[in-house]
Amino acid sequence: MIIVFCGLPGTGKSVVASAVAKRTGAAHVVTDAVRRKLFLHAGFAEFKRLGNKFVYDVERAHAGRELSAEAQRIMDAQREVVYNAFFMLADELSRAGKDIVLDATFYREAHRRRALALAHRLGQKIFFIQTVCPDEIVLRRMENRGKNSISNARYAVYLQYKKTFEPLRGPHTLVDTTHPLHESVDYVLGKIRWRK
Repeated sequence: MIIVFCGLPGTGKSVVASAVAKRTGAAHVVTDAVRRKLFLHAGFAEFKRLGNKFVYDVERAHAGRELSAEAQRIMDAQREVVYNAFFMLADELSRAGKDIVLDATFYREAHRRRALALAHRLGQKIFFIQTVCPDEIVLRRMENRGKNSISNARYAVYLQYKKTFEPLRGPHTLVDTTHPLHESVDYVLGKIRWRK
């Protein structure tokens, strides 16, 4: 079984995905964790000073700043590298017989089609879950994130993704994460008809 959690940054997707993974015993594969393994983290000043910018996490370095055309190109390329590694890991885990929870914005339909293709290729059931909540809740959550948060996203990144997020077209479940976590988890498990 593959459960795909998608949605804008700050909507609670990783919190719910992690809890669902724990309850089901599924492996939790997270793009933020993959990004941290692949790219170095640097502040904006360090990023600007260094020559090989591709090795630095552009999204984190620019957090909330206007992106130059070059920085946007690098960030887009880095996102694709992250998704490629993310899907390789998901494929490995699924082939090893594990249920998996995929946790990413999946802001492009093409990324969601890759998840669907993975499930079909491996003969797995797949469920798409989209987390949502009001902007003011996202802002409050992001203001409360610590500097060591696994996610790079700040409110400016949320707003950028909000403009570019491609709507889900196929069957999916919306989860309003303003409800208590246990209710959101129970709702998801009911939708996928998971049983112990």
